[in-house]
Amino acid sequence: MTELSLEANVKLAVQHMVRAIVEKRKAWKADDKAVLTAAIWDAIGAEAKGQSEDAWNKMLKDAVYEEPIKTAPINKLVGVTAHFEVHGKVTEPIKRFNAGKLAEILKASKYKIPEPTTVQFVDKAKVGENGNLYLSIIPKG
Repeated sequence: MTELSLEANVKLAVQHMVRAIVEKRKAWKADDKAVLTAAIWDAIGAEAKGQSEDAWNKMLKDAVYEEPIKTAPINKLVGVTAHFEVHGKVTEPIKRFNAGKLAEILKASKYKIPEPTTVQFVDKAKVGENGNLYLSIIPKG
C-alpha cells in the first residue's frame, strides 16, 4: 500500500468529516453538503494561514532557514533539515502606478504641469466596472 501525500490525507480527513456530519443529519440535502464542505475548507484555510505564519516565524527564529534579502531576484536553497529543504525565491520588484510620482515627474518636465492638475486627470482616467466580491458562510441557529 502506498503512502498518501500530506495533501491527500487532509482531503480524505475533510471528506470523512463531511460524511460523518451529513450522516447525523438525514434531512440535509446535496446543497447543504456542498455548503458544509465549503465552510469546513474556509475554516481550515483561515486557521492554516495563522498556523503557517507562526511556524514560519518559529523556523526563522530557530535559524532553520535564512530569509533572503528581497532587493535582488534569486532562487536558491535557504535551509535544510533532516527531511526537508527550504527554498527561497525572490522575484523582480513589483512596480505599481503612483499618481503622486507621476505628478512630480510632470511638474519637473519641460511641460511644468501643476501636480494637482495631474492628480485630477489621473482620477478622471480611472475606470472600473466590478467591485470585489466576498462570500461568507454563516450557520443557522
